[in-house]
Parts: sequence; structure tokens; C-alpha cells
Amino acid sequence: MYMEKDKVQRIIEKNHRFISPYEEPESYYLWTDDHFTDEQITDEIIHLYFNKLQYAAANADRLINQAFKPEFYQFYGVDKQQVSSPDEMCSGLIFDSFVLSPGQKLICANLSNDQYLFGHFIAVEWDYHWQIKSVWID
Repeated sequence: MYMEKDKVQRIIEKNHRFISPYEEPESYYLWTDDHFTDEQITDEIIHLYFNKLQYAAANADRLINQAFKPEFYQFYGVDKQQVSSPDEMCSGLIFDSFVLSPGQKLICANLSNDQYLFGHFIAVEWDYHWQIKSVWID
């Protein structure tokens, strides 16, 4: 279920660490699967989504820094002509997506930057308490 773009925009405002909700493909949504269907989405879950997004917007730098591993700079997909160090790479990452998976009780995001990580991303999964469950580069 895609989230209301105007409400997402109000939450992320001009935070440079988030992609616009008006970009295609849409990147702000609730993930449903066989274990959790669209019919099970309640107002409480939608409210939870926006609370988690608000927290991420207020703490984007910290969340990205925690998820980033310096060895990601060695990934073959990093254009080292565009970014010269792991620190520079980390400081330029943005939330390319923000997804809540209520069936798995996960907050998921792809971190990317088209200037030096074109076509690739760092996938991060947090639990509802913002503890990293997994992070990888693809």
C-alpha cells in the first residue's frame, strides 16, 4: 500500500537525506505479503508507519551512519571517480525508499546515491526499536 505523498512530504520536508515522494517509482509504502494482507492494514498501522518515518527523518544521519560499513566503499558498483572515501560515501547516502513490513515487524530502507552508486543500493532492515537486523550492499 503506497502512502499519501503529501503527508510523506510534510514529514520529510526538505531533509536532504530522503528522496522525494513524488519520484517514480514510488518509494514510501507498507509491504504486505501472504502473512499480512492489505485487508489487515488498520489506521493504527498507518499511524505507526508515519511515526517511524518521522523518527527516521529526525535521525537520518545517525541511522545512516549506524548502517554504513566502511567496506561498502570497496564494492565494485561504487564509482570512485565520483566519491573518494568511505566517509564521503556515507555522508552522501539518502533514503531511496522507506517501507514498513508489519507482517515481519521490520522497517526497511534502501540507501543510495545515483552519482556514485548508480543502479545499486545498501539495503537496511531494522526492527521496530531501530535495532539493525541486517544490512547489505547490492
